[in-house]
Amino acid sequence: MQPDWLPDSFAGVMITVSIYCSVRLLASRRLRRQINVDVNIAHVTMGVAMAGMLVPALTTLPTGLWEAIFVGLAGWFSWHSVRFIARHLGQGGGHDLHHVSHYLTHLVMSCAMLYMYLAAPTGGAANAGGMSMGAATGATANFVGLPLFFLIVLSVSAVWHIDSLSVSSSPEPAVLGVAGASESMQGGGGSNVQGQTMLADALSPSVTETPDGSAFDDRPFMAPRLEMACHIAMCVTMGYMLILML
Repeated sequence: MQPDWLPDSFAGVMITVSIYCSVRLLASRRLRRQINVDVNIAHVTMGVAMAGMLVPALTTLPTGLWEAIFVGLAGWFSWHSVRFIARHLGQGGGHDLHHVSHYLTHLVMSCAMLYMYLAAPTGGAANAGGMSMGAATGATANFVGLPLFFLIVLSVSAVWHIDSLSVSSSPEPAVLGVAGASESMQGGGGSNVQGQTMLADALSPSVTETPDGSAFDDRPFMAPRLEMACHIAMCVTMGYMLILML
């Protein structure tokens, strides 16, 4: 048995994340700052959707429409994963692994959201205004390994982002390209460079690459630590909801 305030608290966090990511999308263009547009859109939609699943009174869209949205997000991140692998496979370097894991992680998160909508119980508590999350029902109840897989991926992603935040010690983190990182390491300050590089790795390929992959984007990144914190909050909340469905 869980306290009644727990799902409300998680829902409040998700609404906060959604509002903040919406502000990022609006402010980045005006401030000429770089952000991960696809990630922030995903965080807005996932945050609003999870808040509605945790507290049915916050439901904003029909279940079928949410399912269509997350099918679209899964398709988006699948396409970008395949495209990135096709462009960078065999080029070497640890950055490529981090970048493709960024797309794959959000692909898994989109699939996890779709799973929760398909597996969530209908009627009962949800219709009474209570918590709509519960053990999976129907055919989805037989796929216990699927939510466990989602949980493992979310846990690894959250821990890796937390570690990146702890290692990065620069008060104003700069996103370093490969050449810039090499020059800084040669000039000293290796531990600080390592932290900055890990922070850059935790972000999407758009940190150093334009959408068409043809050039480098040298605009300063907008509040990278806060974006990572939003991702960690998403992973923790989604993991909590998946545990309820086991």
